[in-house]
Amino acid sequence: NNCECPLCKDSRPADLYVRMLNELDAKLTAKGIDTRIVFLVYVDLLWPPVTDTELNNPDRFVLMFAPITRSYSTPFAVSSGAPPELPPYERNKLEFPKDPGSNLAFLKAWQDLFPCEGFDFDYHFMWDHHRDPGQYGMVEVLHQDLQRLCDIGLDGFISCQNQRVFFPTGLGMTVMGRTLWNKEATFEEIAEDYFESAFGEGAAEARAYLASVSELINPRLIRDEASDAERVAAPFKLTKVRDLVSELKPAVERGLTDSNPARAASWRYLELHGEFVCLFADAMSAKLTGAEDAVTRAWTMFNWAREHEMDLQPLLDVFEFQLTLAPFFGIPRSELVG
Repeated sequence: NNCECPLCKDSRPADLYVRMLNELDAKLTAKGIDTRIVFLVYVDLLWPPVTDTELNNPDRFVLMFAPITRSYSTPFAVSSGAPPELPPYERNKLEFPKDPGSNLAFLKAWQDLFPCEGFDFDYHFMWDHHRDPGQYGMVEVLHQDLQRLCDIGLDGFISCQNQRVFFPTGLGMTVMGRTLWNKEATFEEIAEDYFESAFGEGAAEARAYLASVSELINPRLIRDEASDAERVAAPFKLTKVRDLVSELKPAVERGLTDSNPARAASWRYLELHGEFVCLFADAMSAKLTGAEDAVTRAWTMFNWAREHEMDLQPLLDVFEFQLTLAPFFGIPRSELVG
């Protein structure tokens, strides 16, 4: 919360912030220090200043855009029209934007005042990867976000994330690294190369499986962004997950005997993922259909992850996985401890 006393209540946080930045610059300049300073566009600071609208030494500063409340159902998109109008600033009563386009409107408002270098500080792998157990659809969004950085007036990217984001695969980190190196690299060519390297002969089957998992277990449902039609279709789609896992078993069995130990390990993790994703789909179906044992089925999924934690811990932060999904399944986070 922001202070509501008479000295503070008439100034936006962004006005006080810019004032502080200029004071900091003056002190550094007086000491002959040329260190550059990052300033943050984030939460309350999404709303730009209205009185203190000038940086005295713009070369000192780099803008950091941190859209922590954005949705990852769709990527950043550049519109040829005027950006949407910003909602009014109401101290301590703000609603933060989920839509990527609305987030970009806030960024544009700052860029109009301060056209300096900037970068995206984003959260694709902070929590959202837990909502897409195939980690395929969300990585397609990540790829497009990275390709469009220059289009939205930004010069780079920092990923605020977990270290262990490799269950079921390392596709996400591969896409992030290669796209930042070369924004012309297509998702198709990166994914094809990754799956061939990680899975060998069964690469196409592994890739199709994960793409289908992301489609059948629709992350928009967990993000509370699904349409009525998506909600109606969800229980039927979720019943297909077990068949999907069964269809992959012959490829898994072949892959486990691969002479390349790295590829054999990739298939071993995909074998574990098949067990996991069936429990995930079962828990989701129970939740969405209002089954009496929905919480019990969610705990079955969580307990499976706990029981396999020694196998999964290099790839998956098991506790954060539970922490992220517990509210969706109606489990108080306090019950996760112990």
